[in-house]
Amino acid sequence: FSRKAIQVLIGSDMPIQHLDMSRNEFEGISLEARSGLYDIVCRDEHMRVFIIEMQVDNYLTFIQRLLFYTFHMYCSVVSKGKMGFLNLPPIYCVCIIEGSITPFEAYYNKVTLQNQKGVIFADNVEFHVVELGKFPILQHDFMKVETDMEKLAYTLKYAHQIDPTNDAERPPFWQEAWLDEILKKIDLNRMSPEQRVMFDMSLVKEVMYHQKLEDTAKEATTKTKETTIIKGWKKGYAVDDLAELTDLSIPEVENIIRQYEQTQNA
Repeated sequence: FSRKAIQVLIGSDMPIQHLDMSRNEFEGISLEARSGLYDIVCRDEHMRVFIIEMQVDNYLTFIQRLLFYTFHMYCSVVSKGKMGFLNLPPIYCVCIIEGSITPFEAYYNKVTLQNQKGVIFADNVEFHVVELGKFPILQHDFMKVETDMEKLAYTLKYAHQIDPTNDAERPPFWQEAWLDEILKKIDLNRMSPEQRVMFDMSLVKEVMYHQKLEDTAKEATTKTKETTIIKGWKKGYAVDDLAELTDLSIPEVENIIRQYEQTQNA
């Protein structure tokens, strides 16, 4: 879910294969300097940096806080030496807020560093802001949801209000793997301790049932191989040919023949 969600939030066509979570706190150098705590910081296999900030309440300095966190990270990836500013990784600051905080009209906005004519000044720092308070699709209008961004915003805004057992309330796009995965985790977190125990017991029973089926299938396969070996041995097939035919080792074939002979001589 995290990999797909970040890909959707930054509008990337390139799937994220792997994410590494990074240390999410930093300290000021001097007593007067401000330290901070990121909600989430992670890197993908291309070393792109993602800062995820989530906020329920609105307050006046939140945008300044995003700037502070982003450019602190920017400074931290610069290395010493003459080549320290080459090959800096892209930094994406993603802000998800329950209400509204920017002067923008749309619920999703991508903010970059550019001049008055829209020419990009620097392409390695981007801000992606999702304001759920401005999301225009109402809870009961989930059939209007089309894009992955709308699916994500709808889920973030309404998932906690919807009864997952009521099919009439459950949007069809929640069956998609990336959303189904996280919604199942949310359902588990909602369970009481007693409900969680019952759920875990049902999982154990299911695993034991499938294990029994698997053991039965293995036993049937073993008996089939034993029968093939005995029939082939009676017809004069060589032990190595029987081993190759049944995908067993020569000692295993010899042991099966030996056990058969012992039962015949008993």
